[in-house]
Amino acid sequence: WHEQAVAAGDLPEYEGYGSYRLKLLLPDSGAEYRLHLRFARSAYRCFVAVDGGEFRLLLEAGRPGRDRAATRPVRQRLFVELPPGRELDLVFEVANFHHGTGGLRHRPELGLSASMDARYQNQDHRQWFSIGALMAIGLFNLSLYLLRSREQAPLGLAGGAFAFAANIGFIHVCPMWVCETYVDYGWLRAIEFAVLFSLPAYFVLFVYNAFPGAVPRRFMRVAVTAYALLAVFAVTATVPRLTQIYEYFAWSFVL
Repeated sequence: WHEQAVAAGDLPEYEGYGSYRLKLLLPDSGAEYRLHLRFARSAYRCFVAVDGGEFRLLLEAGRPGRDRAATRPVRQRLFVELPPGRELDLVFEVANFHHGTGGLRHRPELGLSASMDARYQNQDHRQWFSIGALMAIGLFNLSLYLLRSREQAPLGLAGGAFAFAANIGFIHVCPMWVCETYVDYGWLRAIEFAVLFSLPAYFVLFVYNAFPGAVPRRFMRVAVTAYALLAVFAVTATVPRLTQIYEYFAWSFVL
């Protein structure tokens, strides 16, 4: 519901709770279907009713509530097998009091179980390959820096590669039950944004050292200091504030 308007007026900026209802008409083929729901903002559960029957809980991530105290946020994507039937009614309950954007931001995906499994296994494999490649680049350039201590360009490239690999691995690939069990939601978001905000600093350092004269020294110092302070700020700021700042960060990096 972020930045959405209805007949009664604008919806809340990000805080609130709501429900979405979806009716599925499935073919009578006997095939097994799976529902994939990417993480909502920032707690949700789904109920299902088969062929006009009673609703029952199908999946849950976190604990949605009607206020901040009653809501437990979590970043978790879920796969679930749909029960057999011709007509399925799905109701999604979503609550957000901890993130800068609220609601069911990503549409639920429905597909055959086998094809959904293959699709997301391939996606996970590509992400692991990216992590491995970035770690290899980081280690190679770190070795160059250690062997040639006067050359600073490999150090910037190594730091950027390690940070990028950490962002992909920790945020997108790590088992979500680990993040939910061992990492507080606020700290998880703080780490995500701190790593993200530090990437341009490594990029500027690399360009400054790899191409002498291409980047003025004063600009390099200002840019690196600004992005470093932004990364430190990410650890102390609230998650809604971080998500709002991210929009300005993205434009600053593009410019």
